Amino acid sequence: MYCQHCGKVVQEDMQYCPNCGYPLQNSPYVYHETDAPSFLFALISFFAPLAGLVLYIIWRKDFPQKAKSCMNGMICGIIAEILVTIFLMSYLSQNIMGVIINI
Repeated sequence: MYCQHCGKVVQEDMQYCPNCGYPLQNSPYVYHETDAPSFLFALISFFAPLAGLVLYIIWRKDFPQKAKSCMNGMICGIIAEILVTIFLMSYLSQNIMGVIINI
């Protein structure tokens, strides 16, 4: 049996995954050979967080490792967008104040 959350092999009689702690009751995970962490999907999710969210929702049960890659890319993308926005707002406000003072 495989963990539905992280995709690791677990024993049939276990109630929680020893790797991630996910409850295993009544949730048999069918392992897909194509399920693996994906840098490409993380990168897509980084630049298009909404696409990452959609992919995460679609894949979270059938392809948990790909879904986790999408979620990680999406979170990093949102954090990067917030930091860039803060930097640009700070930079622009300083330049605008400099122009106003010089007038």
